[in-house]
Amino acid sequence: DFPSGPLAPWAERALAKYGVTLQLSGIPANPPDYVAANEIAWVPYTIHIWNKLDTNGIMHETGCWNDPQRAGPRVKNLAEKHVLSRQHGVFGYSLGDEIAVRGSCLSPHCLRVYRKYLEQEYGSIEALNDSWGSGYKRFDEIELLDPKDNDGAEAKRQGIYARWYDRQAYQGYNICQYYKQFGDAYRRIDPKAWTGFEGAGEFMDNIDYDLIIRNNQWWAPYPELGDEVIRSLAPRDFPRSNWMGYRKTASPLIRKYWRMVTHGCDAVWWWRWNRLESHHGFLAPWLAPFDATKELLADTAVVRNGLGTLLMKSQPLDDGIAILYSHPSAYATQVETGPSYGFYRSMHAFWVRTLRELRLEFRYVSDRMLRLGEFKPDSARVLILAQAEAIGPLEAAAIRRFAEAGGTVIADVRPGIYTDRCKPRAGSVLADLFGIEAAKPVAARQATANITGPFGDVTLQGMLCDPSVQLAGGQAHGKAGDIPVVIVNKIGKGRAVLLNFSMAGTPDPLPAKSVGKYGKYYPYHPWMQNAADPQASTEFLGRLLASAGVEPVLQVRNLAGGRFRDLEVRRWQNGGIRIISLFRGEYGGGEEEALLKLPEARHVYNLRSGEDLGRTASLSLPVRRGRATFLVLAPEPVPDVKLKLSAQRAVRGQIVRLTASVPGAAGLHAVRVRVKTPAGEVAEWLNRELMVDGRGQGCDLPVAFNDPVGDWTVEATDLYTEKTTTTRYRVR
Repeated sequence: DFPSGPLAPWAERALAKYGVTLQLSGIPANPPDYVAANEIAWVPYTIHIWNKLDTNGIMHETGCWNDPQRAGPRVKNLAEKHVLSRQHGVFGYSLGDEIAVRGSCLSPHCLRVYRKYLEQEYGSIEALNDSWGSGYKRFDEIELLDPKDNDGAEAKRQGIYARWYDRQAYQGYNICQYYKQFGDAYRRIDPKAWTGFEGAGEFMDNIDYDLIIRNNQWWAPYPELGDEVIRSLAPRDFPRSNWMGYRKTASPLIRKYWRMVTHGCDAVWWWRWNRLESHHGFLAPWLAPFDATKELLADTAVVRNGLGTLLMKSQPLDDGIAILYSHPSAYATQVETGPSYGFYRSMHAFWVRTLRELRLEFRYVSDRMLRLGEFKPDSARVLILAQAEAIGPLEAAAIRRFAEAGGTVIADVRPGIYTDRCKPRAGSVLADLFGIEAAKPVAARQATANITGPFGDVTLQGMLCDPSVQLAGGQAHGKAGDIPVVIVNKIGKGRAVLLNFSMAGTPDPLPAKSVGKYGKYYPYHPWMQNAADPQASTEFLGRLLASAGVEPVLQVRNLAGGRFRDLEVRRWQNGGIRIISLFRGEYGGGEEEALLKLPEARHVYNLRSGEDLGRTASLSLPVRRGRATFLVLAPEPVPDVKLKLSAQRAVRGQIVRLTASVPGAAGLHAVRVRVKTPAGEVAEWLNRELMVDGRGQGCDLPVAFNDPVGDWTVEATDLYTEKTTTTRYRVR
């Protein structure tokens, strides 16, 4: 929200001073002048999209989203209310917070669109009948099994899982079309408008991340596992963030802030500016930061001094690992014997956590990307099918192409035993890929897996194994009782590995403190399950991935020489410069010394301590819980910043052009510019953060008509070295 009342201009000035560049509000529809006076952009909270039905099963209050007589005029009128916001400067148009991420109703308008959606998905009525086991002659004959069952629960009860899933998938499609109506309307008044929403959309909701991203332009959910999918699937110009705040003490605030930065967010969103109840707002009533806010600002100043922009202009690195987020699999794992293997979100949380423990970076790909050919076989070395029970023929073909081209496919359990519409199969569509026989799926059997062979000897207790699997050309490297495990099958230039067990275990009981104000559980930690033996399974998977040519670039050990636990390491490439973050989150240990071994000697700068560590291939540094440390690895000592002014003398009303450059720079440098008046005071309105290379970057330094005469000092400080270059101009 934004300040109001007699002191609002002073409060707004304070917000800008301490780093706020953006505000979101729904009332009034347009920002007051003092927001513009502080050059703060606006996010108009334009609507809140519910998925609530009236007693007739029609969308409550708004009417059916697909009713052109109601939806069209409402969207048009809403856009017209925000013309003044657009003239002010809109960062993005918000569709609301904690909104619905799927929806449909029992209106004839919705049924009409549902039928068209099914025709679009299946192509022919014969294909739909084959999937559903139905006998329709035309798509316009299709009705719900139960006329009052909006969610398709009756189809699920009858075991017609494809029909049940199609209703769920339609609801995701339907709301995305509704989102798009607003986006199109806002772009008619603001051609480059971004539309999105915040505080909604979690991994446990089994949402279609890919489709939401394709139909919106920004997203700010609550922090949880879904962040990994969003940052992987979203294009680089798709802003993303999380909400924070909700605390009175510094440590949890700082931890949430750094989690956003290290997890690839483009911004930090704080709720709210003015709170005094169970938690504090950004500012205290005396319009200065609370002590906790002040500590956070000091700890994270490096981000606002240029690191944030620098990361946005750098390329995030991964280690050639792709994880499949399969939207239909999130549903297929809920039916028949699927729950005996654990929750879909738990399996993914296990993989994410394990890869981080191994110091390996990854990205997600979606089932839609596989179908559309957007996942290129040479873009990764390993493709992980995490509980990917629902795989269609196009996805299966893409997975085969990946393996044949030399990649390694790793599945944990039951890949492709359902179609991409969740229709059960007699066995896996990828049975031949993994070298197993197709067999009717059965419930998991908990057993101890004894593994031997090329990935080392290891015993994993309490594994949830698939007893239906029988070998048909694949080679097993262990057994769990009589069940074959770690089945390897060569295919083309690559191979497929079926672990044949789930290591995720069952989810933790939900702690009472994690239940939100609406009774919903928000899993902030990315490993919410009881893995049977996380340390042994981590070591085993590390050896398996190493055999596929995937090993950590950085070695991080503790002082005893063992694995440094509970540490996330991220990497970005900036020209010839590499940026590294080390972050121990909420559930890690306390402060501990870490020993880093680099792949080759580089010149290292520690942005947390401000130290130039010189040229080295190994170093030690303290890691504090909840506080990220950023290192810059440069091929050579970075050169000093050079400054050039368009004029050494200026008169009031003139613009002086400053150009900063770093001759011989190996990549972009973040350079913060501060200008001091003749009295030695910082002219905050001239603060700049420039992204500078060898060619340089310029900025204007306007001289106001009431600026004091005398010598003005320009200071340019390189983020990497903290060295400052100074020049001056005289105002007459």
